[in-house]
Amino acid sequence: MVWVDEDQLKVTKANVLTGTPLVDCPVRMGDKVNCEVTQVKGIVTCINIWLNGCVKIGIQPPGLTQEGKNFEEFWVPVQNVKVIKKAKVKAPQPEFLQAIDTPEVPPKKTTGGPQRDQMSCVKDAPG
Repeated sequence: MVWVDEDQLKVTKANVLTGTPLVDCPVRMGDKVNCEVTQVKGIVTCINIWLNGCVKIGIQPPGLTQEGKNFEEFWVPVQNVKVIKKAKVKAPQPEFLQAIDTPEVPPKKTTGGPQRDQMSCVKDAPG
């Protein structure tokens, strides 16, 4: 697998995909999570959607290696992850999660406004 920044990409064929699917993902960037299969605990640093719809979560374990470097990020399917603690700080979220997190605004109910024809509301009105 090769990782590149978005700025390094060049679109050679547009409209191959219709867009990023909205995924109901239970974790958010910055959450402290536990992989229930491997028992790896850490902070969510990446949420990745594959072309086949599989959602993978990048977990950064706490602490450092014996060489003083960060542990490598650990990738697991979202189904294996349980949120231990929600993020304290609102981390930037991917576009596909922002649409889900944005509360849907209910449409305004129209009251109908003022009565235009004052006689139409009276029973037995002439005309």
